[in-house]
Amino acid sequence: MADERPNSSRSLSVREPRYHSLGAEPLDSGVADTEALATGHGYADPFIGHTGPTTWVPPLYPLLLAGVFKIFGIYSLRSAWVILAINSFFSALTTLTTYEIAARCFNRRVAVWSAWIWALYPAAMQYAVRWVWDMTVSTWLLSLILVLALRMRRIGDIPSVANRDSPSLDD
Repeated sequence: MADERPNSSRSLSVREPRYHSLGAEPLDSGVADTEALATGHGYADPFIGHTGPTTWVPPLYPLLLAGVFKIFGIYSLRSAWVILAINSFFSALTTLTTYEIAARCFNRRVAVWSAWIWALYPAAMQYAVRWVWDMTVSTWLLSLILVLALRMRRIGDIPSVANRDSPSLDD
């Protein structure tokens, strides 16, 4: 069966204008395998052309993008908007985890400043709306792991009245 995907020269000319009109970089080697997923070729082809199976990037973000491509079209303007909105959403979620980390490790004042600094940090904004890459999802997941670790260790928890009188394992 012949490869039905466009050749590399056509592929580049089709991709770049649509994503550049939004100010976003086109999908390149890191998430180009998304096209292969969306067209039924599996987790393959991280570079332009048919290059075969890959483990170039972890599968979560390409699978998310492949779903967007299936619903909104491969490299369409709508899919670009949705992908950049998803990136912005994960960047916004990072603000919440940044607040909780700072509140648990320091105090509320530091937490508020930390959240505002992250929300207004130019690089965080640029990652969310300029590059189609997994940076915003990875940042949020890492900060969420830290929040969960702090919660499990009960770092920064305010002791409740019921827990004050009960014996702890540390005694």
